[in-house]
Amino acid sequence: MNLYKLSFGHIAILVFSLLTYSQSFSECNYSGCAPTVQTPTEDYINRVKCGNIDKTSYTQSTVANYTSLSTDMTVGLSYSIIVYNGNAWGTDRVSVFIDWNKDCDFNDTGETYVLNSNQGGWNFTGFISVPMSAVVGSTRMRIRMSLNSIPAPCDFSLYGEVEDYSINVITAPSINTTQLVDSQFCVGSSFQVSYEIAGTFNLGNQFTAQLSDEFGNFNNPTTIGTLNSTGNGTIECTLLDTAKASNNYYIRIVSSDPVIIGTIQGPISISSLPIAYKILGDGIYCSNNLQGALIELDSSQVNTHYQLKIDTTNVGSVVVGTGSKISFGYFTVEGSYTIEATSPDGCKNIMENIVQVKKVQPPTVFSMSSGNRIFNQLVDTSFCDGDIGIAIGLSGSENNVHYILKVNGNKQISSKIGTGTDLSFGIFTEEGTYTIEAITALGLCTNIMKGSIKIRKILTPKQYTILGADHFCEGSEGSEIGLSKSDNGVIYQLMLDGNPIGNPISGTGSSISFGKQNVAGLYTIEATSIEGNCTKEMSGSINLKAIPSPEISITGNMTPKFGGNENY
Repeated sequence: MNLYKLSFGHIAILVFSLLTYSQSFSECNYSGCAPTVQTPTEDYINRVKCGNIDKTSYTQSTVANYTSLSTDMTVGLSYSIIVYNGNAWGTDRVSVFIDWNKDCDFNDTGETYVLNSNQGGWNFTGFISVPMSAVVGSTRMRIRMSLNSIPAPCDFSLYGEVEDYSINVITAPSINTTQLVDSQFCVGSSFQVSYEIAGTFNLGNQFTAQLSDEFGNFNNPTTIGTLNSTGNGTIECTLLDTAKASNNYYIRIVSSDPVIIGTIQGPISISSLPIAYKILGDGIYCSNNLQGALIELDSSQVNTHYQLKIDTTNVGSVVVGTGSKISFGYFTVEGSYTIEATSPDGCKNIMENIVQVKKVQPPTVFSMSSGNRIFNQLVDTSFCDGDIGIAIGLSGSENNVHYILKVNGNKQISSKIGTGTDLSFGIFTEEGTYTIEAITALGLCTNIMKGSIKIRKILTPKQYTILGADHFCEGSEGSEIGLSKSDNGVIYQLMLDGNPIGNPISGTGSSISFGKQNVAGLYTIEATSIEGNCTKEMSGSINLKAIPSPEISITGNMTPKFGGNENY
C-alpha cells in the first residue's frame, strides 16, 4: 500500500501507496531494515556534508544507495555533519544511524544521532562521536528525513527520504614511546628517543618529545626535541642546561595532528654538571724562570676529578676536588691549557677560562749613565750642598718595557717607559745607591740594568770672617790678613783681585793667618773642601792700600850742643 501527500497550498491529501526496499551488501544484508516512504517528493535530502562526503542529490522513490561514498572516522573522535533540506517544513526531522558494531542493524545503544534543526528546517547539524567499541572497517551510515516525528531507521513514514553512505572506521592513533637505551643523563646531554605509532596521523603533524618536571609530573612539560612526520621515527633530544638534578624524570611523545599523548618511559636520572670554576694564571713566564707558569683552579667540588689538558691532550694526573682551591703546578710547554671536570656521576664540564702558556724573554740589559758617562759598575759620585744634584740615565731601552729607578734597593724614585733609545730619569739629590730595574709589560719579567750610582752630598765649607787692616805703610812688611776660624778638611786660599796669592793653608779648627801682605789690592779668601772640592767664599774682603811714610825736615842748629836745649 502506498500513501501519497498531494499539496494544494497548505492543504494536504494523503494517498497511500506501498514502497518496498531491499538491498544486499558485501558485509551485511540490511534487507531486514528496509524503510518505506509514502511520498519522497515533498520532504527530501538535498545535500549531505560529513568528512570527505559531500553529496548533492534530488529525491528518489527508493532509498538512495550512496555507499560508494565513504569517509574515515577514528575511534574516540567526533565529526560534524550537516544535512540540507530540499523542501523545508518547520516540523521536518533528521536522524543519522550508524552500525558501529557491524551486526547489520541500527538498534544498538549509541548508533542513533538526532540532528538539530536550523533556519526553519532548511538544514540540520550535529556531531557524530565514534564510540571506543566501534568495529574497525567499513560500515553503513543511514540518514533519514521525515515529517513531524523523529525518524527511525527501518519503519514506514508518510514523507521524507532515506540515503545510505559508508563509514570507514579506523583505529584511534596511538604512540608507543620505546624504551630508552640509557637511563642516566647529564644536564645538556643529547640522546635519541624512538617511538612507534598505530593509526593515521595527518600531513603536517609534529611529534614532540617531552620531559616531565623533576617530580615526574607533566603539568608543565619541557620540550626536548621535535620531528615532523606521520610515521614511526626517532627524535634527536637535548636536555636543557637549566634542568634540575633528580632521579624521577619521565619522557613521553605527543603528536599535534591528531593530538595524541604517547606512553611514558622512565624514570630516568639527570645529574648536574660540575660547577664551572675559573682557571687561574696568566700563563706568562720568563725564560729565566725555570719553574714556568703556575696553573690553578679557584675552587673545586669534593670527589670531582679535574684533568688538565693542553690543546685537548691530557697533562699530568687527575686532581681530586677538595671543596677549595686546587693547584696543578708549573708548566713550561707553550700552548692552550684547559681543565675538564668529571662528577662522580660521570658528567663532564669544561672549566671557565683558557690559560695560554707563553715564554717571555727578560728585558735587555743596558748600562746606567750620568751625563756623558756610562757606568757598568758601581760609581761613587758626589755633589756640593746647594748644587742641582746628579743626573741619572740609561744607555738604551726597549719598547713596552717599564724601567724603574730605585735608591738603596727598594725605594722607587722614578720610572720611565722604554722608547727604543736612551732614557733620562732627571737629576737627583737624595743620598744613596741608585739602580734601575726593567720589567716587561707582558709577563712582568724583570732584569737589573748594569751599573749603579752612589750619590753623596758634600757640605760646602762654613763661612768665616776675613781679618786684617785695610792699609799698610809703604816700605813696611805690610798688613797681616787672616780668618776668624777654620775647619779641618778644608783648604783656604788667599785671593788678590780674584787670583790666588801665596800657598793655600789647611784648616786647623781655629783662626789662621796668611801673613803680612804689602801689595795693594782687594783681598778675599776662598775655602775648598778636600772631599768633593766644594768651594765657598769667606765673609768679607779687605781692600788693602799702601800709606806713604811721612817726610821729616830739620832746621836750625845742625850741631846741637850737648847738654843744652835746642829748637828744630
